[in-house]
Amino acid sequence: MIKPADIIALNMHEIIDEIYDFPPVPMDVYGQYAVERCIRRVDNFPISSYELIHPKLQQCVKMGSRQAIADCVTDTLVNTQQHS
Repeated sequence: MIKPADIIALNMHEIIDEIYDFPPVPMDVYGQYAVERCIRRVDNFPISSYELIHPKLQQCVKMGSRQAIADCVTDTLVNTQQHS
């Protein structure tokens, strides 16, 4: 079983890579993504690479309300599949 501290450390390392390796996503969208990704990791759900997710997060920016952004980010994480 993965310890919570390990999950937090892994997420922090990923954040650094994502922020420096990709064009920026506004904090309200990226913050929602980081929270959702952490929850999915704790629940042992698959998470696609940020390379696949990033363009879809850019679309979430266009959503009007905080709830619409949250729904868009959740849908992105649930519906983006990693291709082998």
